[in-house]
Amino acid sequence: MGCLSRVGCLAVVAVGGIIAWSMYGDRVPADLTRSAQRAGTALSEQVRKGAKSLRSPKSADDARARPIAWTSLDDAPTGDVDALRQLSRRDGPAFVTLTAPQLASLLIAGLERELPRSATRAQIAISGDELLVRAVVELRDFAGTGAIGALIGSTLNARDTVQLGGTLDVVRPGLAQFRVRDVRLKGIDLPTRLIPTVLQSFKRATAKDSIADNAIPLPLPTAIADVRVMNGRVTLYRAVP
Repeated sequence: MGCLSRVGCLAVVAVGGIIAWSMYGDRVPADLTRSAQRAGTALSEQVRKGAKSLRSPKSADDARARPIAWTSLDDAPTGDVDALRQLSRRDGPAFVTLTAPQLASLLIAGLERELPRSATRAQIAISGDELLVRAVVELRDFAGTGAIGALIGSTLNARDTVQLGGTLDVVRPGLAQFRVRDVRLKGIDLPTRLIPTVLQSFKRATAKDSIADNAIPLPLPTAIADVRVMNGRVTLYRAVP
């Protein structure tokens, strides 16, 4: 009985094949080929999309390669920043986010005091999780500091751009420190061990608080309890009354 069933099924398939060939002729292989090509194309597209979604996130080096939007301290808004006024209110928000010009307005007084007297065209920017500060300075500001003086060489009468990059941390209400993690001078990234020497060479203010040797003290409104620089944004958190 099983054998007869299998023979019957084969007969049905054979008859179906004969009918299909008589109706469509040589179009059947062509149609199958086109269907296979369309299926293959669709599968390739899905594989491509899947591979794209599995790509690893861009590295920090890729983020640094993006164009940086610099804000001049000369263009910083004067007077109280509206976001800070909100933070100072008793019923104000728990945190506010600053734009680059607003951050420049917040830091301008401290940076102008801490940068070398010869500094001009000072600018700030946010790149990823770093605060960047740069200015054109007299290279003689760094003379006589051993390895740095050797790096500058005989160009002491020249001017060049110094760029600092690092984090911004609150030390206590009213005071923050710009902890410098990298310094670029004459287009060269200086070794980390030389950063305290660079900062010491042009520090003018003496902080009473315990400031790290690789940091610059910066005054902040007492309403600010914490500062976070992350993903290109600066967030200020309100101090609890």
